[in-house]
Amino acid sequence: MAPKNMKDEVQLYRKIIARYAAAFVSENDTIFINTSSNALQVTVITNNGKAIGREYCPGVNVVLTGGKLRHTKDAMVGDFTLRNLQHVYAKKAFVGCSGISAELGMTTEIFNDTDEK
Repeated sequence: MAPKNMKDEVQLYRKIIARYAAAFVSENDTIFINTSSNALQVTVITNNGKAIGREYCPGVNVVLTGGKLRHTKDAMVGDFTLRNLQHVYAKKAFVGCSGISAELGMTTEIFNDTDEK
């Protein structure tokens, strides 16, 4: 079934990527998922403020990074968030970004998502 429009096509690709990524998640893994939306018996560490007040399947543990709330995406950002993440050692991470640079690594066009030093 072909997508009807660009939005449908993007959703289709997101689902394909999510299914592919899920194949790498194992029982009792600790994973980091940023403000994307995808999560078995796992611990999810996220800066996604939308995780608050949601119902989760049994076996899904949610840890919030804390930090300054960026209201447009309900993302927790800033130095507090970065300091907390420096103490996290996840086996796998699923992180969205605007681009990838050989020199700079992951990039974003959103200033508040960066290190504010």
